[in-house]
Amino acid sequence: MKEFQLTEENTKLRYLTCSLIEDMAAAYFPDCIVRPFGSSVNTFGKLGCDLDMFLDLDETRNLSAHKVSLFLLTTIIM
Repeated sequence: MKEFQLTEENTKLRYLTCSLIEDMAAAYFPDCIVRPFGSSVNTFGKLGCDLDMFLDLDETRNLSAHKVSLFLLTTIIM
């Protein structure tokens, strides 16, 4: 059974995959974060299992709202 479990190297490769996807997504969504979830991170993952990823755009939204607020504040002051 242990021969089917994800190794430390497999886990690191999964995080690397998320990092590479995040780099590509950042071209369209600055400050986005791609996080793995599911069996890859909860120790139930087996060799050959899928990689579940979550694209977190919350920071992007917060940054956009901040930019809009700054723009409106600058416009009002001027």
